[in-house]
Amino acid sequence: MKTEQLAALFAACSNAGRWGPDDELGTLNLITPATRRRAAQLVVEGLSVSMASDLSVQHTPSTDSLDSHAAFTDPASPIAVADAITLRVHGWSTHLDALGHVYTDGVGYNGRRRAEIFTGQGLAANAITALKDGVFTRGVLLDVAARGGVPWLQPDHVITRAELERAEDAAGVRVEAGDALFVHTGLSARFAAGTTDDSDRRAGLGVDAVLWLRERDVA
Repeated sequence: MKTEQLAALFAACSNAGRWGPDDELGTLNLITPATRRRAAQLVVEGLSVSMASDLSVQHTPSTDSLDSHAAFTDPASPIAVADAITLRVHGWSTHLDALGHVYTDGVGYNGRRRAEIFTGQGLAANAITALKDGVFTRGVLLDVAARGGVPWLQPDHVITRAELERAEDAAGVRVEAGDALFVHTGLSARFAAGTTDDSDRRAGLGVDAVLWLRERDVA
């Protein structure tokens, strides 16, 4: 995208000031008590399903976040054992970005400047600690790969809003304000098949799909 196109996209998706000048939650503000009640009413089986990738010191395209792991007896408490883990949190494993992760011309979410909130000791605002109470809302899975009749999307595939809406129809669900959206591209199946494609190249959302998320107020 050209610089002016990117600026227009940022402006169209911006939530700056929407929840006040001091807000650090962003679209998680869309998860209201009513949203949580709606999500809780959907529970039938009570199963816990993890969306996390496994961690391994054997780095792969989906598990390259674990630098080291050491287990030891706890010197402070002889009856216990302990361990220490070192992570690179921006590998390909599952994680959530803080609102203070990305900046445009030095300006991040809600107009906060990187130079004012970021130091070697961390973020003074827009940090991941804003999510300390957790995230509880309805999760919606749109399987774009399955809807397209393929086990996985090609690395250069750009997902459109039309594809998201077709996956909605196939799932019999409508993405609503406050939802957490999961878009399935078949990445794990692609890796399992041992394709020779560059693992760093992956299918993803196109510009009109991003605008669709904004229009639907996805949390």
